[in-house]
Amino acid sequence: MKKKLAASRLDGLFQALSSDIQHSVPACQTSRQALMRLEDRLKKKARLGNSDLSKKAIKDFVSLNAIVKDTVISIDPEVLSNARYFIQVSIEGYNSALDGSYPQEVLNFQHLYDLWYFGPGASFEVKGTHCAEKIYEPMTVTVLAESFVRRLRFLQPYMRLKDLSHNAGIREVKGSKMTTVPKNELTERTIAVEPSGNMCMQLAVGTYIEGILRRIGLDITNQAAKNNQLAKKASTDNSLATIDLKSASDVIKPDLVRLLFPRSWFELFMRLRSPCTVLPSGEELKLNMISTMGNGYTFPMMTLILLSLIYGMRCASKRQKRTLWIEWHKTAVFGDDIIVPSSEYKDLCLVLESAGFIINHDKSFSDGPFRESCGGDYYLGGNITPFYVKQLTTNSEVYVAINQILDYCGTHELAFIRSLRYLFSLLPDSRPFVVPEWLNPDQGLLASSGPRRYKYLKVVTYTKKLQDDFFMMSLASGGYIFPGRKLDVLYAPRTDNPRYIVKRGRIPEGFSNGWDAAKRSHRSSNWIDLLIQLV
Repeated sequence: MKKKLAASRLDGLFQALSSDIQHSVPACQTSRQALMRLEDRLKKKARLGNSDLSKKAIKDFVSLNAIVKDTVISIDPEVLSNARYFIQVSIEGYNSALDGSYPQEVLNFQHLYDLWYFGPGASFEVKGTHCAEKIYEPMTVTVLAESFVRRLRFLQPYMRLKDLSHNAGIREVKGSKMTTVPKNELTERTIAVEPSGNMCMQLAVGTYIEGILRRIGLDITNQAAKNNQLAKKASTDNSLATIDLKSASDVIKPDLVRLLFPRSWFELFMRLRSPCTVLPSGEELKLNMISTMGNGYTFPMMTLILLSLIYGMRCASKRQKRTLWIEWHKTAVFGDDIIVPSSEYKDLCLVLESAGFIINHDKSFSDGPFRESCGGDYYLGGNITPFYVKQLTTNSEVYVAINQILDYCGTHELAFIRSLRYLFSLLPDSRPFVVPEWLNPDQGLLASSGPRRYKYLKVVTYTKKLQDDFFMMSLASGGYIFPGRKLDVLYAPRTDNPRYIVKRGRIPEGFSNGWDAAKRSHRSSNWIDLLIQLV
């Protein structure tokens, strides 16, 4: 029944949006392109829990895994030598900054064990997703990773004591479990649920590499926004190319990593990876790629590999001397999203293909007024990224959709009246809560023209009582638990269906209205206020 309601509401919105698009008169070429991008997205249907998409994603993954096995790494020796040099010196520079007494240390294990943590998602054969749940469970681990995880637990006083008294530290598994998650309206992507012990060490390795990247000027914790800025610039002056790769995380062959990284790092990657994965059918699949999405070090490792290949290409083509200098105002790498000067596009594509990567030419651009990177679409400097409405089953999801449409209309000065009226009709009494723009988009309709006293939705924090206080001090020091009533100790696990309650608020004294300059321009905010009046 719930799925039918979700499908019915989404179909209703798609019909209203299609009508609004057909009757819209864009004011400029940028707005016209934005409408075309949105119309193209609407031609694809929302996921709606379609099991066929999941089956197709698994089938594609199995096929790709077979292709990787037969892939031959054929990088030009000079490119390879310079790429390997880049990684080696970057690692040594980072390690020498950690401890100057070992200036050429390749892998600092003491530092590695300082970086471990439980990830926020699910782990294979482990109950719960919160740290306060995982820490009481035996860590699941593959054979080759066992010594690392035992060492990790030995270095943690409470874990060591727990293991001595209960003998419940680790539990061996063969590998990961494969599942799928939505990527967009048309496809799902595969993601591996890793053993918890492997994952803790994988995350430590990933954080280690993040530090190496940060030292040479690439901070992947906020790199997506920088990619967006460069893509926007490139759409105006044609100076930069944006390159997108197909399933980049699933095509990195161990041979490539062995050629690029120091031996100790390659062995670390191989011992912490899952050698096989369990498919939804129950079949075990031997993995030919070094890691999958879901592995804690995949993303930063991939970023460093791609950056090293860019450096190697430049040195081999004499565009750059053999120094670690990277001009970040015209180079960006964030996972498989790459930005380089347009003049380097063809050469880099050849290098990437020789390393086993697959160029997504439909989403790579080196000429013309359009660029896309890290989820942002830009045409002649204008943001024409279409929005994606996932669900409309709850009031909070309806508010998110309303604010997506309002922001889109405010940016391009369009009027999607039919769509907004349809969404308003899904709310109680067809009357939305109009709230200040500094609130979250799931709390109400964000507008500067709302009343000074307003109602809004507030999520109710879902809490559980900590049943065992053995790790209480460790959890408290990490900020994972908090006090409740009657001396209870609580934690807040993640929930896929948060509960909301209606609260009252008021605009503070000194504020003339609910405008938030950090979220919207004054012109956009005024356009949205006009739309609300028309609806």
